[in-house]
Amino acid sequence: GRVFAFEWYLSKYSDDNGVTWTPLEDSGQNALNSFSSTPDGKVFALRDYGSLQRSDDNGNTWQFSANGILKSTVINLQHIDATHMLALTTDGLFYSKNSGSSWDLIWEKITDYFGFGQGFPVQVSPDGSWYVWDGLNLQKFTDEGQSHTTLQIPGFNNSNVDGILISPNTGKIFFAAWTGLFTS
Repeated sequence: GRVFAFEWYLSKYSDDNGVTWTPLEDSGQNALNSFSSTPDGKVFALRDYGSLQRSDDNGNTWQFSANGILKSTVINLQHIDATHMLALTTDGLFYSKNSGSSWDLIWEKITDYFGFGQGFPVQVSPDGSWYVWDGLNLQKFTDEGQSHTTLQIPGFNNSNVDGILISPNTGKIFFAAWTGLFTS
């Protein structure tokens, strides 16, 4: 299959597992980056400044895919399954049930301490729950975002958490911090 990459302000693709690369031509003014795909072949990418784009033809054409996410910068895109997705923006957490064709705001509280450089701020657990690091606390969402709980984690804050990651096999939560790696 096709592999996508972004390097030095240039989007590229390879059809031979990275042996050769071709510049990705599209009509956008800003390069595509942060590529991800669904099992059914849809490819998603963020443009510089956070605009979400989708390709249904393996990257040959791209269209805007953030209907319902108005004036927001998409920070992190997370696939739950083939059709369900989460997008964390500067305005909150958005949820799509239709492969990104439309989005609903699930949670609009993002702290002033949220850092753009923090890695993987949205994660999906094997039990189907979602986790969002808001810069101060870890938020756990259940029931397709209808309810959430704030998990207090003593000693962690916006200045010392670099990112979170959840094991897809065990559900164990990993925190990357300046002082080390911590697990739940």
